[in-house]
Amino acid sequence: MEGIKISVIIPVYNGAKTIVRAMASVSHQTYHNVELIVVNDGSKDNTDEVVRDFLKSIEIPFDYVVIENGGLANARNVGWSKATGDFCCNLDADDYLEPSIFESVVNSRQSFDICYYGFRSVSTNGVVLNQYTDRFKYLTDLNGIDAAAKKLKREIWICQGSAIYNRRMIENNGIK
Repeated sequence: MEGIKISVIIPVYNGAKTIVRAMASVSHQTYHNVELIVVNDGSKDNTDEVVRDFLKSIEIPFDYVVIENGGLANARNVGWSKATGDFCCNLDADDYLEPSIFESVVNSRQSFDICYYGFRSVSTNGVVLNQYTDRFKYLTDLNGIDAAAKKLKREIWICQGSAIYNRRMIENNGIK
């Protein structure tokens, strides 16, 4: 199980107030074969200092890249180009992961193109405002290509931070 590596890509622009929680949620995963890739998309606040200070304290592999502001998609593509994992997760700088989410995914499925594990909207004081299942149903019978096509056609919704993607499937199909 620990042979499967997961890369988590966090693009950030002026996210000094939220980025630590996002990074901490990656570094505190109960599944340990994880790498963190943070792409600073030309932040003008003190994001750079906050990220560098936090990265000094973690024990998982990481890569930190500072680029000129080019937008979210560009920053994610830069992160994907640095990823070495079998699977990748796009996490926004103001989102966070439950500590055992990757362990749950890896223990339940060994082979998949996309694994979507839902989300909860949570207030700043920790109150759950709504859950994925309040508005959507899980899909269990689609392959990755079909799910990606449905997502692009807006027939289903997959939140970036609550899905991991098979890196080979993405690369083999030229998806950016």
